[in-house]
Order: sequence, then structure tokens, then C-alpha cells
Amino acid sequence: TFMHCKITDLLIAGEGTEIDVTAFDDIHSLRHIFVLSNRVNYYKLLFPNIKDKFIGIEHESLGQEIFKIGKKYWNNGNREERDLNEAIRLYCIASDLDNEDAKREKKEWSNFWFDKALASYSKDKKSVLGLLSDYINEYKIIEGTESIVDNAFSDLGSEVDYSYLEKLTIPSSVTTIGQGSFNKYISEIICLSPYFEVDNNALYTKGKERLILCFANEDEFVVPSEVKQIDNYAFYSCRSKRVVLGHNIESVGINPFVEKGQDDSDFFVESLSHKYIVDNNCLYESGHKLISFWGKDETITIPCGIDEIGEYAFFSSNLKEINLPDSINIIGDCAFGWCFSLQKVLVPSKAEKKFRDIMNKYQDMIRIENNNTTNI
Repeated sequence: TFMHCKITDLLIAGEGTEIDVTAFDDIHSLRHIFVLSNRVNYYKLLFPNIKDKFIGIEHESLGQEIFKIGKKYWNNGNREERDLNEAIRLYCIASDLDNEDAKREKKEWSNFWFDKALASYSKDKKSVLGLLSDYINEYKIIEGTESIVDNAFSDLGSEVDYSYLEKLTIPSSVTTIGQGSFNKYISEIICLSPYFEVDNNALYTKGKERLILCFANEDEFVVPSEVKQIDNYAFYSCRSKRVVLGHNIESVGINPFVEKGQDDSDFFVESLSHKYIVDNNCLYESGHKLISFWGKDETITIPCGIDEIGEYAFFSSNLKEINLPDSINIIGDCAFGWCFSLQKVLVPSKAEKKFRDIMNKYQDMIRIENNNTTNI
């Protein structure tokens, strides 16, 4: 019934409502299902995979009030902050007070402030936390905001949809910008803050020592020689087909080329740095850490001597098989996230136990097979 819907919250008002076991298949956006308290356990048994999403409410009328006010907010062209705040207040009240998750969520929501564009801020309005809506094309951060937190506008790994935010204005009051704070489709940033600058479709700290985000659309983007630090996912919004890394780079964050090389066109990276090496569509740090992969290959062999695979290194790649050397000791979070084609990871037989330990979190998704060679 709800397959592929993008609803986030659902109220089942009737006490005797029966639901088919396939009703909620492939609805990744769903956060909560409000049901009458005396039906919570029944639905949790019926839907064990999403049992944590069921929240009991004592009165049907209260649940309907939530949706009435919420609907008024969503549909009102002259959106009023009080409507949203009231909807959030009732949303929290409706949560079963005996439910620890509900209590925690109520506490978390009480620390937020929302503007009319559905942007969330810290209660003191000093930090912008993100947008609740994916369908806003242009947004101006409110004056007085001092911080854009980590991953504030990011849609990386979203199970629902990409954010369609294309234009963002950063006010003069902003003094800090966190890591990985921007979405895939952003194509214009107006920066009024004296602490940052935009040049050649890229956002930097003043003086360009830190590259925060590249959203260039030219065939080639050359990282300026002033840049010493490249942020997490720095080229996530970049549509250039070739990137040249400067020779003065001292640090690179989590996979700066995440989701690159996935479409039919080729993507190339050249590095002038002695510390960061490009080989076989991979970026390595000092010959010991694999930071990023952007190739179209279905199989890859990691060279001997590499001891770490960074966070998000293979994220969303089309790889089917990965060969790892026994020198690997660390595999970062989400290194194989969204690798839906990945079928197996081959490891040397003498290192099988080690890999089963360090790859425990991935064992539901991939299959580890023995490789009887001592070197790959």
C-alpha cells in the first residue's frame, strides 16, 4: 500500500485496523507510525523489522490534532512559525511517555528552533543544523548564525532522495563551517562572511588554505596552490570531469571524490602532491591508506602494504569483487556502504580471522572467501 511513498509519519487511528505484512515494504523515509497504545505490541509483532517505529498514543483525537495542525502548516502559503512549533509540541506530547525513545526524541526536539523554510537551528539560533525539506531550491541562512555544523545540508547516503538545494547564501555572521556540510546539487554559494571566500565555483576559508567545497562545472578544476587542507566530500557537488590536486596539500578528509565516476562519462584525478598518490582510480595517502575510489571497474586488487581503507572509500561504487592484502588492519566506517553490486571480498587464508573481526559490521552485506595466496 505504501511502497515507495515518501511519507515520514503515519497515524493509524482505528483500533481494529488490519494491515497487510507487505504494506510498508520499501518505504525508507518512514520515521514513526502512531497507533493507539493498546495496539502497539500487536503491530510490533506483526512488523518486527520496523517495530521501533511504532509509538503509542492514548487518544485518537490527539493524534488527529497533530495531523490537522501539521497539514495546516504544510499547506499554508503564509506559513506561521507558531503552527510548526505547535505541531512539534503535540507531536512530542503524543509520543508514549513510557517509551524511552520517545522521551529522548521529545528532549531533542525541544532543543531546536525552526524558521518558515523548515530549516532547523540550535535553540539559541547560533548554529544551523539543516533543512527538513528536500525540495527547497534556494535558502538564505538567517543573519546572526555563527556556525554551519558538520553535515548540515548534506544528503550523502540519504535513503529518501537527494536534496534539491541549488543556491545557498551564507550571512556575514558565520565564523565556522563544519565538515561535509553541503548537498550534491548545490551550484551557487553567495558568501557574505569575511571568514570565507568563493572563487572559481569553490568555497574556501579566507586565504584559501582550506578547500571546503568545490561545485565547479568546468571540464577541469585545478586546486589552488594555497590549499593545504581538503574537507570531507569536498568534490561531492563538483561536475568537472578532471581534478588536479596541488602540491602543497597536507591533509585530505573523508573521501573527497565520493560518488564520482558513476555515470557514463569518465572522471580523472591528477595529484601533484608527493604525499597523496593517484593509482588505478584510487587516491592513497603516503602509500599506506586508501582514501577514495572512483573507477568503473567491477574488480579491484589493493596493493600490498596498504594498511587502512578510509571511511566511505568505496561508497556507492559498482565493484563486484575486492581483493585485500593481509596488510590491512583498519577498515573505516561505511567503507563499503551502498555497494549494492559487491558480492565478495577475497582475503589471504592466513589472515581470515583478522578480517572476520575487522569486517564484522559488513558480514551481512558481503561474503568473505579464502584466497590461498599469501600476497595479492
